[in-house]
Amino acid sequence: MPLRIATVAGAAIRWSLVAATSANCPDDAPSMLAGVEDGHLDFFVGMAEDAISILHGRSFPFRDRTVWQLTFQEECAARSFVSRKGGQLPEVRRTALSGRLPLKIDALRVEIGKSIAFLKPIQPELFDGDRCGPWLKRLCRSNIRKHVNPIATYAAIQGIRTIGRKLGPFPAPPWRCHNPLAPHRGEWVVVDLDATGRTGRFTCSCGYVYTRNVNLEGKLSAPRARRWGPLLPMFVAWAHPRGAGITSAIRCIGTTYKTVRDAADEMGLGPWPRRKGVELSMADFHDHLAATKRNEPYFTTKPLHVARSDGK
Repeated sequence: MPLRIATVAGAAIRWSLVAATSANCPDDAPSMLAGVEDGHLDFFVGMAEDAISILHGRSFPFRDRTVWQLTFQEECAARSFVSRKGGQLPEVRRTALSGRLPLKIDALRVEIGKSIAFLKPIQPELFDGDRCGPWLKRLCRSNIRKHVNPIATYAAIQGIRTIGRKLGPFPAPPWRCHNPLAPHRGEWVVVDLDATGRTGRFTCSCGYVYTRNVNLEGKLSAPRARRWGPLLPMFVAWAHPRGAGITSAIRCIGTTYKTVRDAADEMGLGPWPRRKGVELSMADFHDHLAATKRNEPYFTTKPLHVARSDGK
């Protein structure tokens, strides 16, 4: 039997529970799926199956609105829709239950509105233009004790899960290595990605690790170095005695003073000598790496190279 629109009239009170009887849900009621594309039928099939499961007590915890809210908030946190850095899942659970999980409500209204846009002809009251209506705020804040349309709650949870699957913000491997110290800088040699929501952590076989974010428009942020790998101490050990000074070393690799200073401190190097007219160049350092490789057959900085077909 297809899903049909119930004939329940609006109640005088704010909300009430109505039994799903043949009087309220006749077989000749208008179909809820009129005009719905085949690609969205899975949503309604899943909603019908979950409703039957709840009515028969097989999903009893989900009869508690707090669990529905918490499920939605955890799904949002797992997709980086949190305004500040969150902790592990238990921490997210505690802050969500207390109503203090700082979700990005405006961004969620836009993104979930896109993912459940197919519901607009059926449930127009759920939308404010192309965005979700203000009701979404009630799911984001556990301390707001107001009733939310069950279809809206279900759609929000399924919608946020769909966002995670559809975004897939990062293209297929390989990706560029942005290590300025590596001879293969700019080549498509990175194949290791740890993606969490809109943030990707890229690790090259040379030991360089960088992160990139994807905004709501799908644009990638600039790479941000997180770990330099073994080439940084090799560069510092090579650059320090040459007398170019720490400023020249910083300028050569395009990093911060703290990064170079900390690497030198870990190696037990003293103050950087500075001789007038001495400058560092990355070409000289790469020549040093090549000479080291000739003298030490097992030394290598060349990662696994994977050809990229699209030329990007």
